[in-house]
Amino acid sequence: MSAPARRYRYRPLFWRIFSANAVVLAAASVVAVLTLSPGTFSEPVALRELAIFGGALLVMVAVDLLVTRALVAPLDELVAVMRHVDPMKPGNRVSVRGGPS
Repeated sequence: MSAPARRYRYRPLFWRIFSANAVVLAAASVVAVLTLSPGTFSEPVALRELAIFGGALLVMVAVDLLVTRALVAPLDELVAVMRHVDPMKPGNRVSVRGGPS
């Protein structure tokens, strides 16, 4: 008797790209602050410093979310159409918007 096949949950391409970008942005921000800051952090870290850093990181991740969503949208549309395509019933087409890339 064979073991049952494991079923992996599919994560959309958008979320895979976005999560990788967000991790890289966060790591780069931490490294930049620690190496390029002209002064030192106060001991203990002031809430104001932490709020500024957190806010900047939040803005970067939000911009990354919007840009990645716009770039991946055509692929999401293609996937949605391809899930409904029946090779025995031709006729479904992907609508093409914009100019050639």
